Parts: sequence; structure tokens; C-alpha cells
Amino acid sequence: MVVLLLINQLGERGLVVTVHDSKKINVRLDSRSIDDFLDPTKLKWTLEYIYLDNLTTRLVGYDKAGKYVGRLASNIEVIDKKTFIFELSEQFFSDGNRINCVDVKESFKRAILKGVPHAKPKEFIKGADKLTSFEDEIEGLRCEEGKFVLSLVKPVKEIYYFLQLTDFAIYPPELVKKDILYVKDWEVNSSGAYKIGLDGENVTLELNSFSKEITPFSPSQINFNYKKDSKDSLDLSKFDFGKLKYAEYKNIINVGVDKNVFLYGNQTAGILFLSLNSMGVFREHSVRKKIRNLIHTNLRFSDNELLTKTYQYFLPGARGYIKDLSLDDFSEKIDAKLPEVFKIYTVRGMKSYLPNNFKEILGEALGIPVEIEFEENYKNFSVNSHKKNYDAIVMSASMSYKVLAEALNMIYNAEPREAFDPTKNINKLLEEYSYSMSEDKDEEIIRKILEQMTEDAEIIPLFYQPSADFYNTDKLDVSDLYLTESMQFWKLKLKE
Repeated sequence: MVVLLLINQLGERGLVVTVHDSKKINVRLDSRSIDDFLDPTKLKWTLEYIYLDNLTTRLVGYDKAGKYVGRLASNIEVIDKKTFIFELSEQFFSDGNRINCVDVKESFKRAILKGVPHAKPKEFIKGADKLTSFEDEIEGLRCEEGKFVLSLVKPVKEIYYFLQLTDFAIYPPELVKKDILYVKDWEVNSSGAYKIGLDGENVTLELNSFSKEITPFSPSQINFNYKKDSKDSLDLSKFDFGKLKYAEYKNIINVGVDKNVFLYGNQTAGILFLSLNSMGVFREHSVRKKIRNLIHTNLRFSDNELLTKTYQYFLPGARGYIKDLSLDDFSEKIDAKLPEVFKIYTVRGMKSYLPNNFKEILGEALGIPVEIEFEENYKNFSVNSHKKNYDAIVMSASMSYKVLAEALNMIYNAEPREAFDPTKNINKLLEEYSYSMSEDKDEEIIRKILEQMTEDAEIIPLFYQPSADFYNTDKLDVSDLYLTESMQFWKLKLKE
């Protein structure tokens, strides 16, 4: 038996921390409408994750060094790597009611019943495959003397990583059984450091004054007042914290930034990739492989693009990255018939992530015309992307450097799975990796996954993109944030 102590740095028990109303910050992120979806089980976009990261608490989280620490859990007793007994600290919903074990259990039931984007709890929580409603009780989710007991079918290597994601958010009782959650639902109640607020018609994050995670230095209100069409949208001095899209970052680099604006990250923090529709013309493996080889050998972009060509779906420094993969691995000439026109479907936001003349340079690489449809409505994209009336989707993704599964699950757990994993071998290998407890075995499985990705050729990596996050050094102290993995506003310290 192992006892893992995860100590929260909390204030005095029962104390409501008050924060001065003037402590507001302007964040350069697109705002959400009050009627937009905002549901941890339906998560698709980075912006949604940032909102939910601040609206919900979880059992565990990161400290500023990237180590796992307790959030709702004050300590964890681990038995045989399969049973986790979480002692719960004194934490409160934004309505002032204390979060208890039943709230945690019901939240985990929602993750199982609805499914979540990064993990498959129905497969690794004991009895989860038998759960059909909130009224059911299963062995894997129990409350014992106020403690939450989580039992797994077998050890899961990345269990702490999964538990700190919003996939396993703790929901208020009013929200947990709702079919779909919207932005406005989080105005009623939340479990995190913030709740949804309104400043006129603008959606904001308002401090949960009952939260034991906030400090007297935490911003009291987060304003998302970025308007992309504004003439001064690239004047970063008007913002305290935020993100830049690739095209904006490229412009900023050319004109420079004010001395009080600090850009952080590195040149390979995101990846742009094609996901082929292997249910259509690309059902044939030879056609997928030919497209991939043509792209890797022929795709060129101008020197003024801040991009790095890549041949694999992992970031340098991330788990799974292979250093010795080269262009020679894709030099085979393949006799297969391509479509007359290569049709790409994506969201309108991708216009800010694609290099100049992407359609033209991709067409030159393939030797056929390329058409790109930019969907204006994100909800329509979610629906239409499953209809498969296209040859490929082009998307940009960021990923964790810490784990392998998070980098792949958003793709390979998608529905319908056969569109992304035609042989079903990658899902099998991912499952094998998740349950492996041997480092030597891990490396062997990772190599097999990459070989299978290369062989299947349904995901074609195009190039790495630089990160583009920033903060105002005059106003904010970010020393308590783990910046490579999160944007948790309550950990910011406003300077006097």
C-alpha cells in the first residue's frame, strides 16, 4: 500500500477570500456567447478548455513545476495501483455549498455515461461498462466515510493526467444530470475558481469568492474583449494575458512588441495536420500512402513563414517523438489514382493558422487542384464533419509534452473511429500502452504506434507552428502557473 500525500496550499478553513472589484484583467481570447455549448463531455476547442479549466475543480492538478498535486483531494491512498482513496479537502461551489463525495461520484458517472474526449473511463473504471443511469451504483465509484474511492479494472499509467483534465470536472448538483451544458449554465453555479458572469452583453469570468483555491492576488474578473477586426487588435499593450493565432504571431514578430509584453513558448508548440477521409476515396491504403508521400517530398512554403516541416504527429521533446525519422522514409513511388480535385473541409478559424497560399502550394505538391471550404458555424462543422463529404480535414492542434495518450486520443477516439483508424490497430496499441507499467515496453509500443500511423497514413502531419502566448510583465506575476500546460487565471498574481 502506498500513501501519496498531495497537499493543497489553502487558506484558513472556512475563510471566504475577498478580492477587490477593481482587480480585472483583459484577456486576448475570443469570447463565448451565453447560448454556446460549454460541456466537458463535448469539448473540441482550446478556448472551451480554457473556460472550463477555470470554471471547474478536479481531484488533482499541477503545481508550478508541473508536478501533480491535490486540488479537491488533500491526500490519496493507493492500493495495488488499482484502488485510489481520495480524502477530500474543504472546497465550495460558487453558491457557498460544500463539495462532497456524492458530488464527485455523480460527476464521474456523467463522464462515463456521456463519454469524454481524452479518456475512456467506461473501459478502465471497474463496473463502468454496466452503468446505464445515474441511479445505478458500481464498484468502481464509491463513497466511504466521506472519502471518494475510485477502483480501476487494472493499473492505468496516465491516471493522474486524466484526472486533472476537465474530462473529470466536478459538477454542481444542478448541472451534473443535464443532457448538454451551455455557457449560461455556469452562471448558476460552478465548482472552480470562477463562474460565468455578464458585463453588459459580454460573457466574463467572475471570481468564486467561496473558492479555497483563490488568493487575495487573484484577478476578480476576466474580460474577453478581443475583436479580431479591430484596428488595434495587434496592440498587445491593451491586453494583460492571451494567445495569438499563427498569422497574428507572424505579424507581431515583424513589427515587434512593447517592452512590457513577454512572448513565451517555443517554435514547435503546435502542429498542423491533414486527416484523410478513409471512408471515401481514401479507403484504399495505396491512395492514402501516395498522398502522404507527395506531401512530405513536395510541400514547400516561403522563408517568411515561421514554420518547420514535420513528418510525424509528435512535437520535439514530447513523449513519442522519434529523432531519426527522415524524408527517406517517404520516398517510395506509388501507383495509385488520386481524385481529380482534393477537397478540404475545416473551420473558418483555420484561416489564421494556415500559411499564405496554402491551397496553391498543396496543389503543387499533389499535382491536382485543391479546394478548401471554411465552415462559418462551429456547430455545423461538428455535425458535417461526421458526414464525410470531403477528402480531408485540415486542423491545428496543441498537445501535452507529458503523455502520449493525450496527443492521440482526440483523433483516435473520434467517431466514427474507422474514419481515423481503418485497421483499428492504433486503438489497440494505445490501450496496451495505457496499461503498460514497463518503461522498456513503453518504448516498444510507442515505436509500433508510430509505425502503424505511418503505415495507415490517415493522419498526415504538415508542419510545426510556434507558440504565441503572452502576458504583461508590468501587471502580472505568472510564477505560480505551469505555463506549458494551462492558463489558470486564479493563479495569476496582480502586481500592486
